[in-house]
Formats: sequence, structure tokens, C-alpha cells
Amino acid sequence: MDVLVPWYWARRAGNEEDFPTGSGVRYFDGFDPDGCRLTERMWRVGHEDDAVTQSLRCYSPADLHLSLEGTGLSVVDVEPFTDEGYSEPCELADAMLYLATLAPA
Repeated sequence: MDVLVPWYWARRAGNEEDFPTGSGVRYFDGFDPDGCRLTERMWRVGHEDDAVTQSLRCYSPADLHLSLEGTGLSVVDVEPFTDEGYSEPCELADAMLYLATLAPA
């Protein structure tokens, strides 16, 4: 399962840029530290009033372990990456996300 890490998204808060596809879409990253959530606001350039926002919960590996208590599942592996394409493995402290492998406890 893909899991976003809070430390990366907290550092990116306030970043605004164009989608790389040249689609005329901009986005703004925010971070809610109390809820540990990435908030990403997106809009077509010139149509800021039509912006949409998605909110994604971020979990450290410790958070994920705790959230699985009582579910019958456990984390058996964590693979950290610097990008969504999973092409750049890295140290967990440098990751934007990780792949968590779950198995029956």
C-alpha cells in the first residue's frame, strides 16, 4: 500500500506550481499538522474560483503500526521512495512516501 510520510509534506507546505503536463493546471500544497494531512488545492489557470482540494492522511511507519492494532494485520516491510514512480529508493528520512507490505498478524 502507498503511504505518504508527514515530514516530506510538512516541508512542502506553501509550494505552488504548475502540473508538469502543461495542462494549464496549478496546485498548491498545504499541510495540516494537527490532522497530519496533506492538503492539495488544484485549479485551472484563470479559474481559481473553481478550485478543488483533496486531503490525504499521512502516516509515519509508527503511526501505521498503531493504526493496525486489532485488525489482524501487521506491517512486514517498508520501502521508502523519493517519487511516485518508485524509481528512486531512499532512506526513510528522505522519502515522500513508502510502500508498506501488510500481512496477517
